[in-house]
Amino acid sequence: MATFTTVATCKLLLGIPTSVTTHDALLTILVDVADQQIFDEINLPLADAGAVTTYTQLLDVDTAGLTDLMLDRLPVVAVTSMMFGGAAGTVVDTENYYVTDWGAIRMIGVGKYFPIGRQQVWVQYTAGFASIPSDLSHAAALLTAQHFNVGGHSGLDSERVGSYNYKQSGVAIPPIARRILAKYTRAFARP
Repeated sequence: MATFTTVATCKLLLGIPTSVTTHDALLTILVDVADQQIFDEINLPLADAGAVTTYTQLLDVDTAGLTDLMLDRLPVVAVTSMMFGGAAGTVVDTENYYVTDWGAIRMIGVGKYFPIGRQQVWVQYTAGFASIPSDLSHAAALLTAQHFNVGGHSGLDSERVGSYNYKQSGVAIPPIARRILAKYTRAFARP
């Protein structure tokens, strides 16, 4: 089942009247393909369908004086619990940290750092979408339209017969869809 867009929305974008059902089977497949691409791009599990889900993570801290740790899943809705010393460790009071807009837990206060060691920070948090943002819906429709339009000519931009020459489309994700997805994707490496 599609998460980000619908066949009807894609038909509207493509200029296909709703009464024309010739391409519905293909569009249904392409909507699912676009969904998978978006889940891959924004690092959300397909099984959760983008819904707000609870995750548990054990984090390694390799550097002394570290005040920020990145969580794997975005968008982070809330951190429900954090412990130092692993899952059976000491509970960290919520007044000692907050979650940034880009999904990092940040310690608050002078001299507040994460403890060094492997799997020293246990975090339980929720991440996902309470409702799908309209821009992600549009990105999914754009991806579906891209796949639909490319399908008729197998991704070729141009082809010549004499001294056979062809030019293949190098754009897997349309630029405007890439721009939309960038809002939901980390632009830096995770530790």
